[in-house]
Amino acid sequence: MYAISKKSSNPKCNLVSKGEKIKQVKKFKYLGYLTTSDGRCTSEVSKRIAMAKDTFQKIKKILANRNISMTTKIRVIESYVWSVLLYGSECWTINKEIEEKPEAVEMWFIRRMMRISWTEKKSNELVLKEANLERSLIKTIRQFLGHVCRHKGLEHLAITGKIEGKSSSGRQRITIVENLKSRAIGKGSNNNFIRLTENRYEWRNMIANVCSRQGI
Repeated sequence: MYAISKKSSNPKCNLVSKGEKIKQVKKFKYLGYLTTSDGRCTSEVSKRIAMAKDTFQKIKKILANRNISMTTKIRVIESYVWSVLLYGSECWTINKEIEEKPEAVEMWFIRRMMRISWTEKKSNELVLKEANLERSLIKTIRQFLGHVCRHKGLEHLAITGKIEGKSSSGRQRITIVENLKSRAIGKGSNNNFIRLTENRYEWRNMIANVCSRQGI
């Protein structure tokens, strides 16, 4: 059992099941996803990136082979590496700090597939141009929100629902919906923004437009 709070010290909870007190912990892994008592996903994202890099290294001979086309390499990395990295990413609470991590690791993959050393001091833009690629990892993560909302399940309720009571003092955390809505062309209300997810084609185009304006 763990209590989610943005306070530095977690509230103490006393729960008893069948006469036995349930131990309170600061982190808990369920179905391979690590959740922490502060409600952030920093630890989970870092863990996923480490696992994805380890998977990349295991098939590096294929991904760094100059005789294999970049198109084939991308298909391989999306199937075997991104599937590890993006597991549970629909639950990530993405802020600017978290957003930078997958952006950085995506370039880490591309540079190694291109066999470009950091000593060559080539910018990310030049590397992408040489590889004839565009960044797409963040775009994929953001598209998951539309998939989750269309299914109207527990995840949809967690994203769109509100908790009764007063907000705690201090600056409030930005939700995933507010984060995306603030970057969209037609901001509107949260309800209008969520309705946009019902049409997968409009949602995909909106995400593509947001990412292109950010240079992703």
